[in-house]
Amino acid sequence: MSIKKVRPGDEGTRLEVVIKDQGGNIVDISLAAVKSIILRDTNGVETTHTAALSTDGHDGKMYYKTVAGDVPAGVVGTYQYWGKVTLSTGVFSTTVVEFEAA
Repeated sequence: MSIKKVRPGDEGTRLEVVIKDQGGNIVDISLAAVKSIILRDTNGVETTHTAALSTDGHDGKMYYKTVAGDVPAGVVGTYQYWGKVTLSTGVFSTTVVEFEAA
């Protein structure tokens, strides 16, 4: 599911995550009030993007597709992203995923 390498300047790269609880169980995010993917660039600057459900949300999967400027041309290095959802039962975040822009 996670990507390993992206070309600087690419658009449309799918950053997908699975939301799990502390016990490692998949969380149903179909009714999540807020679904976000946070992208941290090579300088540590974090940008929050609205995530879309990958399916119907019962599998805990959501994604964000990168747009122009998310991974700028000519900027190489390590990027990070993670997901965060707000449900009536609480706020859940994923572990951090890293990828290289090279």
